[in-house]
Amino acid sequence: MTKKLSYEFVEKFFSDNGCELIDKAYIDARTPMKYRCSCGNKSKIRFDDFRRGKRCRQCGSAKVGKSNQTPYEEAERIFEEQGYKIERVENRNRRLIYFYTCPKGHKDYMYLTSFKKGHRCRQCAIEERGNKYRLDISVVSKIYEDEGCTLIGDYINYETPVEYLCSCGNIAFGYIKAMKQGIKCGCGYKSGSESPNWNPNISQEEREEKRGYPEYHEWVQNVYERDDYICQCCGERGGKLHAHHIYNYSQHKDLRTDLNNGITLCDACHKDFHYFYGYQDNDEFQIKEFIDDFHEDILQLNNT
Repeated sequence: MTKKLSYEFVEKFFSDNGCELIDKAYIDARTPMKYRCSCGNKSKIRFDDFRRGKRCRQCGSAKVGKSNQTPYEEAERIFEEQGYKIERVENRNRRLIYFYTCPKGHKDYMYLTSFKKGHRCRQCAIEERGNKYRLDISVVSKIYEDEGCTLIGDYINYETPVEYLCSCGNIAFGYIKAMKQGIKCGCGYKSGSESPNWNPNISQEEREEKRGYPEYHEWVQNVYERDDYICQCCGERGGKLHAHHIYNYSQHKDLRTDLNNGITLCDACHKDFHYFYGYQDNDEFQIKEFIDDFHEDILQLNNT
């Protein structure tokens, strides 16, 4: 018969391995006991498992993540081959994020897996798309004149909305592609049940769940105009934008078209936000933390 271990022996064993035994009684080696792991996390573990080297789930996940990580030297080589310089590395949700400076001097961050797939600097991609379709200013002016409008803002590129005086008298922002298709500030277009695209077979509840109702589209446009078509996180103007609900759409029906519940985010920042915070129980504290973290990262990069 195996001799039962004393509580003092077990407690010391935990202590010698950098952990603290919280339970004040030891029953046997197969009975889970509360303890504080060396990482600071409180958990339960059987003494048999502890002796074999097992620790809390948080430590185990970190260990698995670390074992799957590419050595820094290898990651640095992969980035440098494309002219990118790694500024620092940060562990988020057991995944390494590489903060870098691209060949054009833009500072951003990316997962190594994304870089290996061919993704590159987001700012460079925006500039390249815009410059690819860059038009002469005389051509742009004529596009607006043909629709009875007057270009009054600066033309940057195809991907950036420009300010113009609509034929109806409104001052608006819009994309050149939309103007070429005859899409103006919204004047002259029928909405709601008067629209030719109205589907009478869909209930109002179904329409709201799909966000296909006039009040919602008006809300999106109002959010963009209030924020001057600028991502309120990274500061990029134009491109692919999203009107993000601060308090998420599904759980806050009374705030779905509240202008104060909206904020403009670019496609990349919008995806990053929901990657870190999910799509449920979103609130103003999360968006503030997300934006503050982004600005802090950029500030640290600029100071390096």
